[in-house]
Amino acid sequence: RRGEESKVRLGMAARFTRAKRQDTLIDMMSTLMQRRPDIDWCLELPGDGETHEEIAKRVKAFGLESRVVLPGNLDELELASWYKTLDIYLHASDGETLSTSMLQAMATGLPIVGSNVEGIRGLLTGSEVCGILARNGDPCDFAHAVIDLVSDTERSKLLGRKGRKLCENEFSTNKMRTSYELLLRK
Repeated sequence: RRGEESKVRLGMAARFTRAKRQDTLIDMMSTLMQRRPDIDWCLELPGDGETHEEIAKRVKAFGLESRVVLPGNLDELELASWYKTLDIYLHASDGETLSTSMLQAMATGLPIVGSNVEGIRGLLTGSEVCGILARNGDPCDFAHAVIDLVSDTERSKLLGRKGRKLCENEFSTNKMRTSYELLLRK
């Protein structure tokens, strides 16, 4: 873990839409606080979009204003710095093709908990297991996976290293350039 011993910083960077399921993560926070009240949980959800106001109201309704931060859109440099402040990256989306924010989190070496849906499943459990899958839309399953990672720092670090290695080996600029060159030669 990167932060203070009693503080755990979680985050998901995404556009605010129904499909990105920020609501699942708000509900997860209540579960985390009930199951592990000894931990100072903090969830940050940068981004903006159609459900931002709805999510802000949900945070207030749950009384989580001191635990959940909605910083709005972050520029590229702010986002790069933000990933480095996290302990665990979350991705509660209903589906993805290839998530840029997940790749950014992997490149930073973060362990990831993501929805068990097409795209996320393929990235986290494809050629190398580099994250934990939670039942889509299930805040309790997300909370359980987060608690497991917090409780097992060696596993958390290992998943982060595997994700970073996968990102470097399969999704680097050089790898993509080489793939495009091969494709164009055909």
